[in-house]
Order: sequence, then structure tokens, then C-alpha cells
Amino acid sequence: MLKFINNKKRLKKEKEEEQRKTMIPQEILEDKNKNFIVSIFVITEQDIISFYGINMINSYERFYERKNHKLNYVEYNKILENRREIENTEIYINGEKIYKFEYRHRFQKPGKNNIIYKFNKPLKTAAFLFYEVDSMISIDLSNFDSRYLNITSSMFQYCYNLENINFTNFNVENLIYTDYMFHNCKSLKLIGLPNLNLSKIQNSYNMFKGCNAKVIKNN
Repeated sequence: MLKFINNKKRLKKEKEEEQRKTMIPQEILEDKNKNFIVSIFVITEQDIISFYGINMINSYERFYERKNHKLNYVEYNKILENRREIENTEIYINGEKIYKFEYRHRFQKPGKNNIIYKFNKPLKTAAFLFYEVDSMISIDLSNFDSRYLNITSSMFQYCYNLENINFTNFNVENLIYTDYMFHNCKSLKLIGLPNLNLSKIQNSYNMFKGCNAKVIKNN
């Protein structure tokens, strides 16, 4: 009987812990900007022993400076004002804020984790934002302020394990570059873009290469 009671208490505690992890902190909900992204990461044993840690977020400038690429992306530099906003992102893991911004993070144990990205300003570009963030399985953009967004190049490129994207309220009206946006998103089954109108887009090269998801207009 005592064992049954202890198991019941343990299960209740585990359920409460799971609920706490998925709650959006009050300080985010009360922020007048209401500009945040919610995602779910599944961390494996292999991820834990990784020397470099898990890729959490990226930025266009960081990627191309590190790789010293020029290509045709040089023209983007004229309109990208992203870096400071990216590095001011507040990241919460399971409801707890990471006080020092990190592009990568070392998780302590395997399992499912709730990651929230809180932005202080609307982004003009999400280029390479989640490039190679391959531990992410789900992302909710319904509270992301995308009204000024014009570049989503490689936004989810190489997110191999990403299964679900919530594009509710996502603004596609000002998009100009969407090349490689879903490149190699092998696990995506459905992409529902609201008010899908690609008339302004200048470059959508390989936008869906390696991604077999069904694309629908989702009003």
C-alpha cells in the first residue's frame, strides 16, 4: 500500500514538473512586445557527451563571418540589422532564464526540453536563425512578431528532426529572400503558411530541397 502511495506521489510530482516546464513565464506574458518563440528540443545521450554542446540559435553574420563566405550574400549586409537583436535574445530553458546569451548550450541530461526565445525588437531577418538546430522537434511562431520580416534564407536549414512548425500569425507579405528556408527538413510532413503570396519574393532557390512536406495555404 505504501509503495502504491509513493508511486502516486512520484507520478504527481513528475506531472507537475512537466507542466512547469511548458508554462510560459509571467515576465514574458506581461511584456508589452509579446515577441517570443516557443520550441521543444529532444536531447539524446549522444548530445550530452558532445564537446561543443547543442546548437540553440544562429545569426546570418555569425555564420558567414565564421565560414568567411562571400557568395552573393554580400548584398544582404546592406539590409541586415539583426546581430544586436539576436544577441539580446533572452532564452528560457524549462521556464528558467539563461542569463548569459549562448549560441550553444550544454544540457545536463537527456529528455524533452521547452525552449523559449524572447526578442526585444521585431526582426527584419531570420536568416540562419535556426540553422542546424537539429535537436529541435517542434516550434511555435504564433507569438513571433514577423511584420517587418523580409529574409528567411536558411531559417530552418538542416533541422533534420523538426516535425512541426506553427505558422499561425506569421507575416509573409514582406518576404524577399526565402532560399534554402526548409532545406533538408526531412521530418516535416506539413507546412501551413498563412496568406501565402510569393509574388514579392526575389530568391526562393532550393526553398524546399530535401523536404517532402506538403505545403498548404493556411488562413
